[in-house]
Amino acid sequence: MENKRIYKINSEALNFFRYNLKGEPLKYCKEVRKLSSKVIKDFQIGYAPNDFNYLINYLNKKGYTLNQMEEAGLVSKTKNGRYIDFFRNRIIFPIFDIHQNVIGFGGRVWEKDDNSPKYLNTVETPVFKKRTNLYGINRAKVAPNNCVIVCEGYMDCIALQSNEFYGAVAGLGTALTTEQCLLIKSLTDTVVLLYDGDSAGQQATEAAITEFEAVGISPKIAQMRWAKDADEFLKKYS
Repeated sequence: MENKRIYKINSEALNFFRYNLKGEPLKYCKEVRKLSSKVIKDFQIGYAPNDFNYLINYLNKKGYTLNQMEEAGLVSKTKNGRYIDFFRNRIIFPIFDIHQNVIGFGGRVWEKDDNSPKYLNTVETPVFKKRTNLYGINRAKVAPNNCVIVCEGYMDCIALQSNEFYGAVAGLGTALTTEQCLLIKSLTDTVVLLYDGDSAGQQATEAAITEFEAVGISPKIAQMRWAKDADEFLKKYS
């Protein structure tokens, strides 16, 4: 399937996810995660219903085949050969490339008793590769202050960009890569690392310094105090 067709099917899936963000999942976003209606709209946050073939049925009516859905990473195949929706009962964060194409999605659990992995990203597809993309890069591209802030998670990136730190980006569940550093370098040489304040965040910072220095960038380090991450800090202190 051509890349353009994957972008198109992802856009249809995004419309589906956005439409289904209502009821308790929407309440969670607003009351627990403290996301305003404007932020939800700006970042096009959605919800994947807790159903095995809700998205499949929707996309089938739009004229897409199961093979096309699978190539885009929107469905998965069970051991008995049945196709099911890849994202189920998760808050959905669309992931765009630097050219504003929808290349994939990140899904976060929202119910307290959900013991599945906290985040689930689209599998590798012809257009979605974790090593070469960054969450928020589509908005950081037009950042007015010419500075990129690298943080850990989607919510950190959303919180920073919503508070006028427009150059914020986040990784896609893996350690920072050379390809991601080069992508940032194509925008600016001014980089600030703002990882979580725990030991894992410190290790990620050290690894990121090495990666950036390898491409000729000496990043600045922002130390987190009085909060575990940027999202918590901004919600507490604005």
